Amino acid sequence: SRSKRPRSPAVGAPTSGEGVSQETKSRSAAMHGQKALAMSVAAVLIWLFSGAIFYYLVENCSEGVAHLDAKGNAVDGYNACPWNFAQAFYFSVQTGLSIGFGLLAESQAGSEVYSIFHILIGSTFIGGVLALFASLALVRGSSFQSDEEQKIARHAHSLHTNDGYKGFDMADLHSMMVKYPHHANAIIRRLHKEAKEHNALIKKFKEADEAERSRLSSDILREAKEKLPEFRSDSVTISSLEKMEAKYSSRLYRMKMMWSAHRDFIVVAFIFLLWLTMGVIFSVVADENNFITGVYFAVSTLSTAGMVAVKTVDSNAHVTFAAIFALIGVPLYGTFLGMFANILVDRYNARQVQDQLQAKFSRAEVEYLGHLGSQDDHKEVDLAEFIEIQMLRLGKADRDLLNDIKEQFKAMDPENTGKVDKDKFLHKVEDEAAAK
Repeated sequence: SRSKRPRSPAVGAPTSGEGVSQETKSRSAAMHGQKALAMSVAAVLIWLFSGAIFYYLVENCSEGVAHLDAKGNAVDGYNACPWNFAQAFYFSVQTGLSIGFGLLAESQAGSEVYSIFHILIGSTFIGGVLALFASLALVRGSSFQSDEEQKIARHAHSLHTNDGYKGFDMADLHSMMVKYPHHANAIIRRLHKEAKEHNALIKKFKEADEAERSRLSSDILREAKEKLPEFRSDSVTISSLEKMEAKYSSRLYRMKMMWSAHRDFIVVAFIFLLWLTMGVIFSVVADENNFITGVYFAVSTLSTAGMVAVKTVDSNAHVTFAAIFALIGVPLYGTFLGMFANILVDRYNARQVQDQLQAKFSRAEVEYLGHLGSQDDHKEVDLAEFIEIQMLRLGKADRDLLNDIKEQFKAMDPENTGKVDKDKFLHKVEDEAAAK
């Protein structure tokens, strides 16, 4: 056993001041996003219900509309005159979302004029709301640290170990393995390739008491130091541990990691498929369509193609369900598509970024890089200047944004020393957050 060291201020988990600042920022950003989304959803509902009220009060008449006879067949001859509120709401949703089922037709010129603006608002405002909803869903699951990295950092922080980003020594790893047995699994699998052998050792390690686990941890680390290159320097970084976990963990654990990485998309996809299924069931049961037509109705409604309408508008249940199905399903479909597209292009974007990073500098870029180096009377380009030009090349930032960041730094460095004390920086960030 070894005595506990003083708590290290940098183990991947933030210090107390930094933690308050980051947590406050994250919570504030989340609240602002949720507030914006809530306001947008409220505005959409007000807009659609206002349209429903208008269409109800203007007293449109639709003659010869299809309806279901006693045998469930769709026949013409129903007169919707004037529209009831359910029909008006149905028309407001399918017009505002540009679905255009075409089952009800307006009879009043004033109603047609209103519909022009109703459609224009829908094509712009709804698009913005969908983009906001999708972006919030994407950002919600994003982080510069993976879940596994955060877990290792938290565990290291709880044990008062060294800075894991610089490297854990063998004593640090020993403590983590004894306290959190999961961290031994990947090392055991790396050392013992046979599934039967490493599964037996993992089970033995997990079921051992603390004293036995301490002895086993010493044996595992001694063997790892002899056989594995990552352990020969007497120091292992969080990055190395994270890569080992990803490569040598069990299939079940890798599935959990994949679920964690794409959790939001999987949840949205499940809800979307559930909602789509509800539309199919409605079409098959209520409208007595076959399964193919039912799927056609559900997909064309959620994608705003509007190729299959309900068979009757004389049933308030029919038109109300169709309106609600479209109202919720259209943004859900847009969010699903946005998140799915993001997953598809992620790997491509990563390759593109690497290609751009490795690409040769153009003459104009070299000139600008030289300009950056000349600003501080040094011929050499330092790391900050190199990062600046690479961010510009990758399109991750523009010169105006970088200039704003420089001005912010200068404001915190009135003596122009080129450095800012960390405590001063953190206090400034916290004061600004409190002021907001």
